[in-house]
Amino acid sequence: MDLILDEAHPRQVTIPLEVICHILCFMSPRDIVRARRLGVSKQLHDVTYDSEIWKTVYANWSTRLPLPPGPFPSQSTQFLEHALVQSERLAQTWTSQPVKTISRVLPLEPDILPQDPVLWTVIRGRWLYLARKDEN
Repeated sequence: MDLILDEAHPRQVTIPLEVICHILCFMSPRDIVRARRLGVSKQLHDVTYDSEIWKTVYANWSTRLPLPPGPFPSQSTQFLEHALVQSERLAQTWTSQPVKTISRVLPLEPDILPQDPVLWTVIRGRWLYLARKDEN
């Protein structure tokens, strides 16, 4: 695949669309959005909205970021982009300090969970984690 010199602008090189798409698939979600906003070219701007790019990026980053399941056909490009960018922000700002937890045993009504006490933990004042308490 050859790079094509743009005859109208002799100092510019036109990169084939397949190459741009391939490169974008390896970039982080936030870098893709930044590349769109730079205004380098209309072609780059337009391709950053391509659903196949975001599906590939979602699949590539799903093991590195806390993401909802996907990508599914029912998930829009806008949803995938938003989920990726927000998850990347979360991963970058997540604290490296030990998490403070508050734990209590919560007895439940017999018709909900008979005879089994439940351990519940609130993490960072936001996440509720429930587990059955092992009597062993």
